[in-house]
Order: sequence, then C-alpha cells, then structure tokens
Amino acid sequence: MFSKPFIGSDADGILDLIRNNENGLIFKRGNHSELKNKIELLSQDNNVSHLLAAKLNETVMKNFTEKIVIPRIEEIYSSFS
Repeated sequence: MFSKPFIGSDADGILDLIRNNENGLIFKRGNHSELKNKIELLSQDNNVSHLLAAKLNETVMKNFTEKIVIPRIEEIYSSFS
C-alpha cells in the first residue's frame, strides 16, 4: 500500500501475491547471491523499482482492500458454525 518495491524468497505464501518481474522480485530461498543481485537491480534502476512498486500497489488495491478481505474472513468464520 506504500508503493514500495518488494523482494522476497520463493517461500510459501509469497508466491500467492508476488509475480517475479511483474509486481516484485523473487529469489530462491537461501540463495544469497541471487538476493544480492535483486537488491542491486532495484538500487541501480529507478524505473524498474518504480514500475514494480506501482504494479504491486495495483495488485494490493485490487485484491486486498477491507471491502474484499473482510467478507472473505467472515465467510471462513461462518463455515465453522
């Protein structure tokens, strides 16, 4: 929501939201060299950084606002009763 670029590992959950080179950058868990390269890319290329941040913001605002998330949570709780 703050229009910041995202770098994350391929850990469970992250890949549900982040698409590599579309709205963020993904590196293989434990691959420090790949993480370093991703950090360098964002620090050296403001265009890529801003584009990824904008795309992630768009994804979040389209799919994770309270108007969308709260009904999903209520539906989950209702399914338990």
